[in-house]
Amino acid sequence: MLSTIANLKLYLGSTSASDAYLTTILTAASSAIAKFCGRDFESTSYREQYDGDGSSELHVDNYPIISVSMLSLGKISAFEIINTSSDAYNASVSVNSTSMVLVVSGGANAGSSTLTLATYTSMTTLIAAIAALNKGWGVLANTSLSAWSATELLPMSGSSCFNRYASVYLPDTPETDFSEDAKAGIIKLWGHYPVGFQNITVKYTGGYATIPPDLEQICIELAKSYLDSASQNAALQSESIGGYSYSAKTTSGIPDSLRGRLGAWRRYT
Repeated sequence: MLSTIANLKLYLGSTSASDAYLTTILTAASSAIAKFCGRDFESTSYREQYDGDGSSELHVDNYPIISVSMLSLGKISAFEIINTSSDAYNASVSVNSTSMVLVVSGGANAGSSTLTLATYTSMTTLIAAIAALNKGWGVLANTSLSAWSATELLPMSGSSCFNRYASVYLPDTPETDFSEDAKAGIIKLWGHYPVGFQNITVKYTGGYATIPPDLEQICIELAKSYLDSASQNAALQSESIGGYSYSAKTTSGIPDSLRGRLGAWRRYT
């Protein structure tokens, strides 16, 4: 959240709303601001992929930059995987932010196997887990990358690997010759970012450890506008009398006066 219950209460002066309800309101206001501005503001670690455009500058989504832990130009095959089940008719591999999913279609080995990446601290342990499935899977490892954690694998949609090898990728060797314009969220390369689709991988911490006071004030005023709307029943979704309860609609509208003040916080384009 971009503010605290304590600070919201100080601004309101007095309120009969519960802390739980105020938390819901502040969360809604913070979310609306992030969506309007096209960026998150609270300090968080990110791994993002970008298209290389041949320039020497990369603008990350969530700035200011606090630190960059990895910048990689391109990708490299961590291993190649194949399924040779004799009675199947298809097989595929996919990777998302948390898991690798292996699917066999048809035959005795039919089904889906999900391997949680965080469980495997190296390519070696992940490849061993694939073999242990005993469902027709085979792997050709790149032994030079065996120490990489499975959580570093790059996302890939379902790639067919039935009776043919499909590559599963890691970011290529991290770069060291770059600098940062932390405030603007720019990573400057001593050279040029190669042209390509989703070929640049960046791991960084971005946002504010302490939310700037003027941004926090906008969030507080937006939260108050939500509360005012609720008091007029504009945001009332449900209410019951016996054992009193109250439910508010999710509010995302931002008054024009606050939109103008948020202009300076919108993500660079």
